[in-house]
Amino acid sequence: MRSRQSQLRFSPLRSQLHTQFAANNAMKLNHTNIAAGIALLFILCALPSYGQESNTQTLNNITSLTELASWLEKNPPEVVSLSGITGQRILSQSLINLRQDVEKLRNYLRGNGEIGAKWMKVLLLDELRTAVNQTSPNVETLENIQGRFHSHQWGLEVTEIRQVAKRLNDYLLLRNAIDENFDPTDGVKEATSRLIAVLKKSNRQTFDSTVELNVIVNWLESNRQAPEVCQAVRRLTGKYNFHAQVSDKLVLKFLNRPVDQTQQITEYIVGRPQSGRIRTVGEATGQFNPDPDKINLSVILNGVASGNMVSQARNVTVTSTTNNNIRAVKNIYFDGKQISAPPARANVQIHSTITGINSPGGLVQSAATNRVHELKPQADAEATYKARARVENSMNKEVGDMIVKANARFRETSELYRARGLYPDPFDCSTTEHALKFNALVSDGIPLIPQTVPEAPANSDVFIAIHQSAIMESCKTMLADLKANQRVFLAIAKSMLPEEAYNELAKNSAKKSANAELSGGNIYFNNQYPVNVQFTNNTVTFDIRIDAFQGKDSSSPQEIPMNLSTAYKIDRIDKNGVWFVRIKEPELVPRDFETEVRKLRPQETTLRNRLQGELKDSFPASFQIKPRKLEDMSDSSNPNAVKLTGTIRPVAAKAANGWLTISWQLQE
Repeated sequence: MRSRQSQLRFSPLRSQLHTQFAANNAMKLNHTNIAAGIALLFILCALPSYGQESNTQTLNNITSLTELASWLEKNPPEVVSLSGITGQRILSQSLINLRQDVEKLRNYLRGNGEIGAKWMKVLLLDELRTAVNQTSPNVETLENIQGRFHSHQWGLEVTEIRQVAKRLNDYLLLRNAIDENFDPTDGVKEATSRLIAVLKKSNRQTFDSTVELNVIVNWLESNRQAPEVCQAVRRLTGKYNFHAQVSDKLVLKFLNRPVDQTQQITEYIVGRPQSGRIRTVGEATGQFNPDPDKINLSVILNGVASGNMVSQARNVTVTSTTNNNIRAVKNIYFDGKQISAPPARANVQIHSTITGINSPGGLVQSAATNRVHELKPQADAEATYKARARVENSMNKEVGDMIVKANARFRETSELYRARGLYPDPFDCSTTEHALKFNALVSDGIPLIPQTVPEAPANSDVFIAIHQSAIMESCKTMLADLKANQRVFLAIAKSMLPEEAYNELAKNSAKKSANAELSGGNIYFNNQYPVNVQFTNNTVTFDIRIDAFQGKDSSSPQEIPMNLSTAYKIDRIDKNGVWFVRIKEPELVPRDFETEVRKLRPQETTLRNRLQGELKDSFPASFQIKPRKLEDMSDSSNPNAVKLTGTIRPVAAKAANGWLTISWQLQE
């Protein structure tokens, strides 16, 4: 049966605007109309709020979606006219936003060498820049360029490209509405009615209600209606859907280590050259510093530096021993974007003893002895200063080199995931006395997210909680409006699946085809929510939503909306890890199909026969999240790295209330 969402229509609106309220169950091939077909995500109201100040203040006090529904019933939003001076001002601001994002994209692509230059040509970016810099851009030109941003190419999911696509859609929709003297009055009334209905049911989240809420709010935002209400919805639904934390027990495994270093020292003390070998023996330890806004760690060195020193001045030689207490601290911060560290701070207590003064003898010996003892306090002060600087410089260099490498790896990883729309923004970090915590909202829309993130068990050394909406939003970014074959499947799977699950998938795919291509052709995913994921009753359920299929010999895709459905059960946890076992055979069926209502159509049967076997191989019969040895996680390229011992072993896993949670423990 078709969902309520697919039946949603606003009769007063032109057909181009209707499609924003339709859950597109068929691929739209006319890119001129895609502006009306793709939901306008993350477009915030650019102009000041039009509601009354008292209403805004009341809305700010609302704490739940059901409470917002009751408020809307008593306070229907005022309609903002899109005609006259108001409409032109809104349109002008939309054009300014588009120009700014086109410029950002241009700078981004120009900074990516040959690849960026090719993308500029593909997207006709110079032509777009010229067009939008005009006072009134040519609509036909913009619509022709718009198709380049929705051309089923993998790579268009890069954040800067998607932002221009959204701004371009936004401008064209507004331009069409204003040029046609569109009256949003009836549309706002129906949107409000639909919004109240879905908000009242927000405690019973479903896939359809998530999509419907996205569509309604996006329609209101794109037409600049009810800005305060839209902001309230975003505030109440913009909750974390990803949480991770790591214990001090595990982190300190990487930070705590013995120190035993010997240095050859040559320096000037009270104007005389002094040299010798200093051996520093001690221990480096880590410490968590509670901080609500960032990761805040300290690396602390406690040790003793001892050695024999020789000072030479003309014909006088002075030998001494030193036995110095050292304490040095280096703070390390991570704010979700980069790792930083202020200079180290050290404290050194000098304990030196003069063991010999050699000179030609006589009065010279006596004078030299007196002079050396007279200068000892000054010499100790200088030695203290230089020892402190030496320790600080050594720690700054060692930790600094580590941070440079860590930032480089983080940038590479985050850039890859950011380009796939998977790196959340903002990414909030905090530190408690015994744990590092990471919270994020992975979103390309408005998921209905529970207010409470599951708590980690007390004995967890690593804990991850991911909400089903995070998976759905990530898949939307990666798959929506995408032309895909098996090669694309594998690339996407490698970005998202656990290593063991991906290896099983790649092995199954290799059995079917040496060149990793879908023998049946290409498929096109649904452009709103390509994947529906449910975490409940210790079961993970997937529905991959396919809109169209294009055979190898076909000139254009066929619109055949179908779902590929399967499910996995968290079967057991043993010494080999967490086992996920498939409990539902992957099945490709029409999206609106019910056996008691109708039979499969010939076209659907043909597609099912061609694709189901190969798509089934995308879901192995079982996979596991395995334990990992710490020695495999350490930096093997560093010859001075301490060999780590112990294993991170999965000890708990649960799928319930929309959350998948997994806990690991460090076991020696």
